[in-house]
Amino acid sequence: MNLDKHQYPARRSLLKWGAALLSFALAAGAVSARCGDTIGSLPSAGGGDGSQNFFFSGPRELIGDAIVDAFGDGYVVVFQLPEQRIWIEFYGNVTLYLDERIMDDNPELLLGLTAGFNGGGMLVSAELDGEMTGRRWFVDMGFTLDTPYDGFLASVLGLDPVLHTLQVSSFRRGKLTYDSVGGVLIVEQELDPVR
Repeated sequence: MNLDKHQYPARRSLLKWGAALLSFALAAGAVSARCGDTIGSLPSAGGGDGSQNFFFSGPRELIGDAIVDAFGDGYVVVFQLPEQRIWIEFYGNVTLYLDERIMDDNPELLLGLTAGFNGGGMLVSAELDGEMTGRRWFVDMGFTLDTPYDGFLASVLGLDPVLHTLQVSSFRRGKLTYDSVGGVLIVEQELDPVR
């Protein structure tokens, strides 16, 4: 993600205004798993397609405060959980902007990857500073790999972290890139086209 440093303060103000509207919509109950709702410019669908995705989960109000923007050619699925919590899955090529201060102050906000149900599980490898670390994880179908901000992402953001994914049965590749610009945590998911 490349943001022009001279245009960033104006964009940040605009994004914060959008986040305030989203927060108001969340408080009003507008975000649900029904079609027709959006998060940023990403449309909401009634269910996922079973492919890999990344998620953001936590108390409804904090989620609304933390999301600055979301965009791309993908979509989201929002699940209502008990105790005013929500779980948002991001499918396709999408970018999510999160307020780092809110992420830092609220360790109950959780980010992670979901292997999905149609890829036979997923292999995940990590890259830091352009070098593969040699560390790999297997995430079985329907299971998740948590990538918490507190204690993990915050400690490696200066090292340009990238998680590379490979669906075991379909060989579909993807990557999640994490960056920090002016107090905004940027999570970008890029997936190869379905073959």
